[in-house]
Amino acid sequence: MSVKAKNKPKGKSASLSPVESMTGISELTGKLGSVQMLCRIRSVNHRFLDLKVRLPKTDSIQLDSKVRKLLSEKINRGSVELSLNIVLSKTENKLQLNEELARQYLDAAHSLAQKLKLKRFNPSEMTIEKILDLPGVLLFSTDKGGESEPNSFNGRLNGLKDEEILEKLIAPAISKLLEDRSKEGLVLTKHLLELCHSLEIQIGKIKKLAPEQREKSRLQYLDRITQTVEFLAKQNSKSDSQFESRLNEEASFFIERKDFEEEQVRFGAHLNQFQNLVRSKERTAEGIGRKLEFIAQEMLREVNTLGTKAGSIEITNCTIEMKTLIERIKEQIANVA
Repeated sequence: MSVKAKNKPKGKSASLSPVESMTGISELTGKLGSVQMLCRIRSVNHRFLDLKVRLPKTDSIQLDSKVRKLLSEKINRGSVELSLNIVLSKTENKLQLNEELARQYLDAAHSLAQKLKLKRFNPSEMTIEKILDLPGVLLFSTDKGGESEPNSFNGRLNGLKDEEILEKLIAPAISKLLEDRSKEGLVLTKHLLELCHSLEIQIGKIKKLAPEQREKSRLQYLDRITQTVEFLAKQNSKSDSQFESRLNEEASFFIERKDFEEEQVRFGAHLNQFQNLVRSKERTAEGIGRKLEFIAQEMLREVNTLGTKAGSIEITNCTIEMKTLIERIKEQIANVA
């Protein structure tokens, strides 16, 4: 059996990255016995693993189960659509549509809905794909004898074993999908690290501005203390030392509340953890998308607190830029498996 990959990458295969994108496409054709088949797989981002499998056989429940099991073993997150179709040869490219049989199927469904007292059956809710998949609706007409095969593709696939279809076509197609997701993951990795570098630049600016801002806050509070103590001393000169001691304690408390060094340290730790996870050489079975989402949320929390404490326009501007960068990071990691 020959298998042809239509999305085969040029040159060397992409190196493994811990960041795997949930976006990918794979398309393979292969000849199984006397039947030429096409397997298409497409995946996009999703919070969980959502599988949609469309097979040519209407009675392929076991194959459907095996395909889903294989997909779930290889892919941890994403909305994945897999379709398997027969590719008609030049002598088999004539189709006949049995419209009367299709109408009978719809009439039977409507009658059954009435007998079972189900909600009113609406034929428009039936997709064309579902109708064409019904046995006998499509007929193959061959040039050899001019006879029509009762459709669905069941008769043409009866000689094929599920294991053969899985091993020789579906498994290679899944491998190509994973390769495509890995290639996309390398692009995501580069972009995420660039955004992290921009965050490092902004936090560096804040570190340079912090000492000056801390000194401004200290002088402001000392000035307020002095004015308050002078006022209270005039009211009660005997207890001015007590007031001065208490006000110094209060001032220290408020200065600590305005100090954002702790937020800087925690943000730096989160940023390092994020970068180390993205740069890691090992890919875990559960993926890193959810971990990156959690870390990004923690970084945003620290920046919000830092922005609230900072009394400087320059620092506030830095935190606004950091929030924008983190939102861009969250947009990117929404596509990380």
